[in-house]
Amino acid sequence: MTKDNIFYWLIINSKCFAFLIIISFKIILFNSSIHAQVDTTQLKLAVSQLQSIQDRNEFWQNLFERDQTFRNVKTSKINDLENLISATYYLNRFGYPSEDIKAGRAMPLVWVHASYPKVKQVAFPIILAGFQDDQISEKDIRTYYVRNMHWKIFFNEENRTKALNALFADLNLNVENKIDISDIISAFNESEEFLNQNFEIIGHWDNPKGDTTVKILKSEDGEYYYHDLYVDGSYYPVKVIKDKEYPNLYRNYYKPEFYFGVQPNGDLTVKNSFEKRTFKPIE
Repeated sequence: MTKDNIFYWLIINSKCFAFLIIISFKIILFNSSIHAQVDTTQLKLAVSQLQSIQDRNEFWQNLFERDQTFRNVKTSKINDLENLISATYYLNRFGYPSEDIKAGRAMPLVWVHASYPKVKQVAFPIILAGFQDDQISEKDIRTYYVRNMHWKIFFNEENRTKALNALFADLNLNVENKIDISDIISAFNESEEFLNQNFEIIGHWDNPKGDTTVKILKSEDGEYYYHDLYVDGSYYPVKVIKDKEYPNLYRNYYKPEFYFGVQPNGDLTVKNSFEKRTFKPIE
């Protein structure tokens, strides 16, 4: 190899090496930004030190205040995750708070405010334990705790009548007595990774009946999703199927009779089991 060739080889490979360093650095930054920065050791220690009834009451009062402080536009996914993990450590150690503990609504609320469906699936024993302890009614299970999750997948209200075991299985809910903290963190991280990919935006529309806008997205692996955009980021993209015959029509993955259709004028027609609505495009 001549000196000139060596010179060019060094230039080319040094650029490649620099490029790889930059890419690796970006990957590290990306992973550190999406992976949950939660000190589980301290959260576990705090729960293990709860001795008296007063200790436990103060624990739940503080948890409730942290939950309520960061809501709506102030919503913090990490705060909600820490609250959920703290409640899970409590559940795993003491069981569902007895009625003489002033947990109030804090225990089920931290589950309700979990950021992602996968996290709720893993942490469902929080709600199940309340139900088994007769502190959460079957009606509340059906019409409140799992209703939205069921609707966002199936677009029907079979959650009202289906046997609970079948309902829990349909929603892939964890029904074990205890929760693995690492499973919660893994579910959170997987959800963050999914949302941080480079989606192609098929369209963006205004929802005339709410405080949300909606998007249809195409993921990096070619899948399509319908996404309601709430100010607190509480709605997760729902998978839809692009119709083979009508290219501007996207059908619900589980209920193809429900669809999202992009009209020639840019409007979005949304058909579900209750109604057909029209959303106007956002320029």
